[in-house]
Amino acid sequence: MKIKHLTSKCLALASGVALAAILAVNANAQDVKPGFFVGTDAGLNLMPSIRVSQGGHTGFGLETDPGFRWGLEGGYGFQLTPKLSLAPELESGFMWNEFAHVKAVGLKEEAGGNLWQVPFLAKAVASYQLGKWTPYAGLGVGLDYAAVNLRSIINHPITYSHDSWGPAVQAEVGVCYQLCSHCDVGFGYKYMAVFDEEFAGLRTSNMQNHTLSVSFTYHL
Repeated sequence: MKIKHLTSKCLALASGVALAAILAVNANAQDVKPGFFVGTDAGLNLMPSIRVSQGGHTGFGLETDPGFRWGLEGGYGFQLTPKLSLAPELESGFMWNEFAHVKAVGLKEEAGGNLWQVPFLAKAVASYQLGKWTPYAGLGVGLDYAAVNLRSIINHPITYSHDSWGPAVQAEVGVCYQLCSHCDVGFGYKYMAVFDEEFAGLRTSNMQNHTLSVSFTYHL
């Protein structure tokens, strides 16, 4: 009987805490305000091994070290419901990764050089406002400019520098926190895949980017 009584008290207390939290969120909740915004983000960019082929042959793989991504974006948020908004956005920026290894025929050797990428994306991002917190998710398509600079393989100096353009798609999720009426900070994840880029006869079938970043957004 004592255990049942204690359990009932715990359930009542938990229910009270949950109700108080809901009321607090609703009390602080604000409706979505449509309008223009600009933002920037920066963070870690990770790339799985890049598959490279030549003339239809299997080719080799290039591995990169963790790199950096910086982005700049802007758009306009449309209010769909009091809490839900949809924003068309434009995004650009740059990504940079150093080459670490080259893999071919079961061998793995050191490689020196770097890969630069500059995306140009058109996106649609949906956001749902929960008090000062706003989770979001988005999809984008566009083009990616990439420049490959190989300086060495197995400590032998080489000179290989070529650039290319390729179609790109991106998916993203994250959450923002409202600092003031015009400013948000956030944390997000972006996945960008680039298809069929060709560098002087060398073709990459799929370059993938995984980015974890912090962001700052200013609402005009």
